[in-house]
Amino acid sequence: MWPIFVILVFLFFAGLALILLVWPSLFLRRIRNPLLPDTPWNRVQTRGIGLILCLFVLLVLSGGAPGSELHEGFHRNILVALWVSVFTVPILLWILWQFSVRSFVRRGYVNGTSEDPAWERRMTLVFCSALVSVIVLALLAANGHHP
Repeated sequence: MWPIFVILVFLFFAGLALILLVWPSLFLRRIRNPLLPDTPWNRVQTRGIGLILCLFVLLVLSGGAPGSELHEGFHRNILVALWVSVFTVPILLWILWQFSVRSFVRRGYVNGTSEDPAWERRMTLVFCSALVSVIVLALLAANGHHP
């Protein structure tokens, strides 16, 4: 009974992390919060939380892997990436605010729209690319290739 509960909790956090990373508007529409409306800036911040949560889920998943040198190195590198991401994700959010979100919000005030599918795809691509690059760098560093 206990392992099934642990697996269900892990799957819940993995699903939540993917929804926050890929479909933040779905999360913001399903869970209504008057302090966190479905705006472009809140969707970008939700993606940042989803990126950190994906790294946490990956850390837990890699900790339960068999004890080879590659798995141990990957686990350590993901742990370092998780610690670093707590500081670098706010910097990434600031850069996105300066160059992408602010201009989109300005256009939204003029046009009266707060959603643009192409812009949402670009933001999803940015955050998913950041996650994939962290995973690839962690695997390369675990093999002994240091960039």
